[in-house]
Amino acid sequence: LSDRLKKNGKKAVTWNESLKGGNLNGDITVQFWLDNGGKTKKKATDGRDIILSDFYRFYLDYPYGMTPLKKTYNSDGVIKQFGDRVIGLEAELWTEYIRDFDRLCYMGFPRLIAVAERAWTGDDICVYDDFKRRLRDILPTLPEDIKYADESEWDKTIVKRAAETVSFFAAASNSETVKSLINSARQKNNK
Repeated sequence: LSDRLKKNGKKAVTWNESLKGGNLNGDITVQFWLDNGGKTKKKATDGRDIILSDFYRFYLDYPYGMTPLKKTYNSDGVIKQFGDRVIGLEAELWTEYIRDFDRLCYMGFPRLIAVAERAWTGDDICVYDDFKRRLRDILPTLPEDIKYADESEWDKTIVKRAAETVSFFAAASNSETVKSLINSARQKNNK
């Protein structure tokens, strides 16, 4: 498939799980989102282009308690781990737990602005407190229908962060989700 795409002037992009097979064509760009144990990171940086979609910083569908604005903004450490192989950043905003447009905007803003600045600005001039100051001027200029998160939501105390994260996962673990997990585990055990 990647050869066919290349013949048509396109380039294949795949999630980092595809590296586990050890036979991924070297010119395929890897969408790097999560690495358990660092093995995938090592394979991903062996001369391969990376789109960084870091689960811990750029997944914006999770509550601010789990992914505070400061954590999203201060992502230079994870970006540097991949060196000059990073060709872009992506902020995921999956909608399984997003009930409407207002919630989508709340989850995305101002974190999308933080990701954009990190993608386009050098680490040496990125200062979080300065970014927050500028946000106070930028956010009111967004279209009226963009209901962004209030500053009090951006960076909660550790206790509030923990409570919000637990609450999110408790709500996400409805009976259908639990049934699906049980069925998936049974299928794996039966193989």
